[in-house]
Amino acid sequence: MRRQASRLVRGIGATALVVLVGCGTRVTERRPLEFINDMKHQPKEIPQAPSTFFADGAVARPPVEGTISRGQRPYPYKGMSEVQAVPLIGPNPLPETEAILARGRNRYNTFCIACHGAAGHGNGLVIQHGYPTPPELNTAKVREWPDATIYHIISNGQGIMPSYASQISALDRWAITHYLRRVQAAELAQPSKALTDIGGPRAAQSIILTDPISPNQGLNQ
Repeated sequence: MRRQASRLVRGIGATALVVLVGCGTRVTERRPLEFINDMKHQPKEIPQAPSTFFADGAVARPPVEGTISRGQRPYPYKGMSEVQAVPLIGPNPLPETEAILARGRNRYNTFCIACHGAAGHGNGLVIQHGYPTPPELNTAKVREWPDATIYHIISNGQGIMPSYASQISALDRWAITHYLRRVQAAELAQPSKALTDIGGPRAAQSIILTDPISPNQGLNQ
């Protein structure tokens, strides 16, 4: 009985040795036999690799028309004139508090000052280097605009000015509008709205405007 078991063990060992030697010395381009490959080989396309399946030869596919990223709310009045959009946008939903003005100044100094200048005269730094001069923001015409007009221009763009809807949140656009009104008042030297030191840059950066406000008040950017 023991002799038979010994012969069986030797036979299995010899067979295993032959298999191992054969696998190690045989040259072939064929994939070796894998009992469990843990999904190492999958019928998939690699990003940015060429493809014979699609007509344009590219693996990467363009997004389906109308696709938006998660959390994105496209500006619903894109392409509309001010006359068309302003009645749909409505009034500024933010209160004119010092915190809102501080945030508006911070965002204005981040996105607007380069072209429009600190006081809205269109003499920002890029203008001094040859960029086209933007419209004056302290004219009687602009002062008479409703807040929704300024909000719409920031969101939709105007002339050579592009849309800033993707860079500036809807609430921050309203905060910028409040701050611009304070700048305009300072230009008119109205004591009740004279431009003062509205907060500091760190204080303004710490303000995140996420207050829940009715979506029909121009916040669905």
